[in-house]
Amino acid sequence: MPERPVASLLRINTIDAILQSQQMLGNEPARLAYQAGVVGVPTPAGDGVRETNVTASEHSTDQYLYRMSSTSEEDDQNENAWQNVRSTKRRKINNQNIENQNLEVPINNRFSPLTTEDDHSQNNTAKKIPRPPPIFVYGVINFPEMIKKLSEIVAEEQYITKSMPDNTIKINCNTPDTYRILVRFMRENNIVHHTYQLKEERAFRVVIKHLHHTIDPEDIKEELTKEGHQVRNVMNGRHRITKEPLNMFFVDLEPASNNKDIYDLVALQNKVVHVEPPRTQRGLIQCTKCQQYGHTKTYCNRPFVCVKCGGPHNTSTCKKTRDTPAKCALCDGPHPANYKGCEFYQSLVKSNNANNRLNIQKTGVSSLQIKRLIAVKRRARAKWQRTHAPVHKRAYNLAAQKLKDEIKKSSDISIQNYLSNLNRFDNSIWKPIKSLKKPKTPVPPVRRQTNDHTQNWARSDKEKADLFAQYLADVFTPNNNEPDQEITEQINRLPLRIPLIKLITPKEIKSEISKLCIKKAP
Repeated sequence: MPERPVASLLRINTIDAILQSQQMLGNEPARLAYQAGVVGVPTPAGDGVRETNVTASEHSTDQYLYRMSSTSEEDDQNENAWQNVRSTKRRKINNQNIENQNLEVPINNRFSPLTTEDDHSQNNTAKKIPRPPPIFVYGVINFPEMIKKLSEIVAEEQYITKSMPDNTIKINCNTPDTYRILVRFMRENNIVHHTYQLKEERAFRVVIKHLHHTIDPEDIKEELTKEGHQVRNVMNGRHRITKEPLNMFFVDLEPASNNKDIYDLVALQNKVVHVEPPRTQRGLIQCTKCQQYGHTKTYCNRPFVCVKCGGPHNTSTCKKTRDTPAKCALCDGPHPANYKGCEFYQSLVKSNNANNRLNIQKTGVSSLQIKRLIAVKRRARAKWQRTHAPVHKRAYNLAAQKLKDEIKKSSDISIQNYLSNLNRFDNSIWKPIKSLKKPKTPVPPVRRQTNDHTQNWARSDKEKADLFAQYLADVFTPNNNEPDQEITEQINRLPLRIPLIKLITPKEIKSEISKLCIKKAP
């Protein structure tokens, strides 16, 4: 029997492995084709080997294997059922069936319970309830009696109190339910107080522009309800001075997760609109009921004060005529209580804008003097950097010292002016005092590693410093720089594989420096 070429043996081994894998899957036609005879596969072009004796069984097996090598994706790409166009490009045999029939091995992650618990904990802490606003109670002359009355409706652990000037008590509730109970109790018993709205009940206000002012607000409310929004109130905007209606509407939405979607609204029915947030009000808010600043009339339970005459009645029932001069209820001046030029209002604005830090007030003379000294110092520094002469160095140091002294003098004058302008009428004196009276956070003591139970804690600053110094001295000891004799002897016995570097002479260094550019440093 003639010996087969090497290329034929390689092809037979490859086909044999493929057919054995097909036989494992129960492919009966492939097994019969394999038993019919030796299968020949045409070699790629250019390999230099070509078989000339190909039997019929070999040719049929080649056709079967070629059909088997074409994927089902080619047939899926044909849109017409009556047409089947094969690709002219020969593809490799795809063993996708073998991969699809692999057994699924069950996989268990031992850390999966930790992930589940983590997700559960994140869901529990996702939503935080905001704290209720404070309640300010005025004119408290018997604090224990007030606490006794409040303890009848809520527990003392549900709120905390703080005493403020002018017999005012500030009450902070722990939960919104406690806040609602206290506010309801104070309103029913006509207790003088004021508070603020709960954050969770605050409406989401927007401004809808380009709507005619004659449109019924109920129609706008109905259209926004169709868009999926819960409308609380719709109000037409008016001019601040002339009180004429404007082509805009203020819309209050109930708290919801889709409130910000209203900004994407571009039309209501056949009307083009533009939705934007309202402009933030600058300055201090004023209550139109008691004329005090810092809260609104909606959550105020203080007595009525007239904005015109300062009397204890509602402004709408005031009988003051135009000929009678107005009287401010805050400063007793000849103007209404909402006048922005009021001394009381100006003092509040000044104290509100004041920073907690010391305000350095620079006078014109000191500022010009400091600027002149800064210019002199910069010129002296530039001259010394060019020449590096000792004379210029002394001039630069003298200018720097003069500038330092002038800045210190100006700072002392500014601090003296700031302290002299403090007074108790506009609350400006309480801010620096508050920062000074703030209790210092105590530093916890440090424990010593000793057996003496009476001296095992370092409490004072000196004891802590000595303890840390001793600890650093024990830990950071100097390294032993004495060479190891054994290692030195082993290194000296090793043969040198590279020649020693020849030492450089001063003459060679001088020669290399002479070759450098004159304007360049060596």
